[in-house]
Amino acid sequence: MLHRHDLRGLLPVTLSLITLLLSGWLTLLAPQSVAYAHAFVIGSDPVDGSTVANAPRVVRIFFAAAISPASIAHVYKQLSPSTYR
Repeated sequence: MLHRHDLRGLLPVTLSLITLLLSGWLTLLAPQSVAYAHAFVIGSDPVDGSTVANAPRVVRIFFAAAISPASIAHVYKQLSPSTYR
């Protein structure tokens, strides 16, 4: 026959196991949101592949989805045929 002092260590283990199983089931049953990783380029002005006589003051790039304000854009300026800044 088990004594009361033999069961004291079993309660925390049992509660931990129940908590782990419930959190796992809740994660599976919760609705999942869709995450899109990339917005694809669908156009530009000047048009991709076009040749311009003078450098445009503004270049516009159009994307298939909204771009997050937290996105980081890098702009490179060509100083010479082999040097970028």
